[in-house]
Amino acid sequence: MALTGLVLLTVIVTAILIQGAFSSVLIIGLFSQSSLANVTIYLTGGLSVIWLASGFFFFIPPLIARVKYADRYASEDFWRIPGGKPGVWITCIIGIASTIAGIYYSFAVSWLPDVPNDTWMTWLGSIVVGTLVVMGVVFYFGRRSAGKLTKQDSLAHLAKFDLSSEAPEAV
Repeated sequence: MALTGLVLLTVIVTAILIQGAFSSVLIIGLFSQSSLANVTIYLTGGLSVIWLASGFFFFIPPLIARVKYADRYASEDFWRIPGGKPGVWITCIIGIASTIAGIYYSFAVSWLPDVPNDTWMTWLGSIVVGTLVVMGVVFYFGRRSAGKLTKQDSLAHLAKFDLSSEAPEAV
């Protein structure tokens, strides 16, 4: 149990160090190009695009679930989107179209009045692509290191032992 806690602490410390180093280098690099206020807006724009893209995970699974688990949706006691299949399709199509529009306008229109749209798109695209590459690398190495653990080691952090002196009384 102590070994698992040490491994978890090492992973957390490593993640904080990598995040701190990455963000420091990014801010220093971008700060030399423009003011820190612009850097903040660039980073916020990149975060918004990634957040909007993650919205697809809200709208595509209901369509898949309606097909894959149709028997569960047939009963009255299972939660569902009102309107049945048409309601689900309308909700998902509007959500997907809105997400695409949000991503497009986040890229196409500069959020800063003194920054041209092409410069905005270049910086925003670079930030989004860089973030996705870093996420892919972290995912790859995380999966690789997780594959080295045994099933018992990977579940050990879920075990909770109550070693307090107060034991529940038998009734």
